[in-house]
Amino acid sequence: MNPGDIKCEVLHKTLDQDMDEILESWRSWNENCNEGFMFQSPDFLEHIFSDEKKNIHLFFILIDGKIAGIAPFCLRKVALECKIGEVTIFNFYIQRMYLLGEKINSIPNIEIYDKIFNIILSLKDLDALYFQSLDIDSYLYHYLSTSTLIKKYFSMYAPTCPKKYSMINLSGTFDEYMKKFSKKTQHNRMREIRKFERAGKSELVCITREEDVEDFINLASEVSRKTYQYNLLKLGLRDIESLQKRLKTLAKYGWLRSYLLKLDDVPCSFMIGYQDKKNFYPIHMGYDPKYSNYEVGNVLLFLILQDLFRLNTHQYFQFGMGGGFHKDFFSNCNYTETSVYFFKKKFYSLLSYKIYQFFIFFTNSIKFILDFFHIKKSIKKMIRYLSTIKSK
Repeated sequence: MNPGDIKCEVLHKTLDQDMDEILESWRSWNENCNEGFMFQSPDFLEHIFSDEKKNIHLFFILIDGKIAGIAPFCLRKVALECKIGEVTIFNFYIQRMYLLGEKINSIPNIEIYDKIFNIILSLKDLDALYFQSLDIDSYLYHYLSTSTLIKKYFSMYAPTCPKKYSMINLSGTFDEYMKKFSKKTQHNRMREIRKFERAGKSELVCITREEDVEDFINLASEVSRKTYQYNLLKLGLRDIESLQKRLKTLAKYGWLRSYLLKLDDVPCSFMIGYQDKKNFYPIHMGYDPKYSNYEVGNVLLFLILQDLFRLNTHQYFQFGMGGGFHKDFFSNCNYTETSVYFFKKKFYSLLSYKIYQFFIFFTNSIKFILDFFHIKKSIKKMIRYLSTIKSK
């Protein structure tokens, strides 16, 4: 059967609506056809978004009355940050709908996609669509770039150029993975680990159980409060009670896999991670600047990789959106991705878009000038250092 000949329906529901008629079919599809991809699992969405179910829009693709795919979106009010470098000047608040995960799990069919986005267009107060880490070779990217429907009602804007989405293929052994590096690099990385281990009693703790979450978050938050992300960017681990609740839920269903690195029983770095049947997702990482001479960020990552290769149950270590030297350095496979906004063609949305675009252009111009004079790294390092002083 040709994709164009397929007769299909798209069923739209929000997570707060009655799911009895479709829940069993959804769970069956997720288990048998979705490879356990967590961001499209009914249990994951039900529990992780328990406080905002009305914001989760589910588009079920039905063929002959059976689920053949799903597109989960979250619609919420978010801040469109107008920044110079890493400092936010002010925010525009928009109603943004973004795809959960990087794909619509469906057959590539323009009729199906048109039906989904026609429903989205009918939603009130929508300002923009957002797609994160979108594979530029995917059908979804092709559809969004060429669709008459999308071009008519939205203005497309990619804040950055397409870049590599880095991953680590976890098949094989850790020793085989290490062969991607030169002998000198292999020696240096192992030397960093030995240097850290000689500094005292070192311990890597893996957190997967509900009962271990509370202690882990309390220790990890101590580290987080010392980082420049926490003090300069106002990121890091903040809403501790809510975070503990979420991670306990993840642990209950086997989706949590986080790590804490200690030296002489003192936490020095951590990584909050999720897992499904196929992937490991590093969600948040931080380290105490006091231990920077021990390269504890690199040490933690290598120890985690050793653990994942030894475990041999995941296919990929997903670095997530955005580029960066460390991602390129550690990855052994990649694809080209981009993150894209589609601003609805109405006054407030387009005003937000143009101002946001200006600040990105202005920031990129400053970066270019600093790069030209070879001082960008020094200034960035100084700003980050100054931001952590108050935490000491």
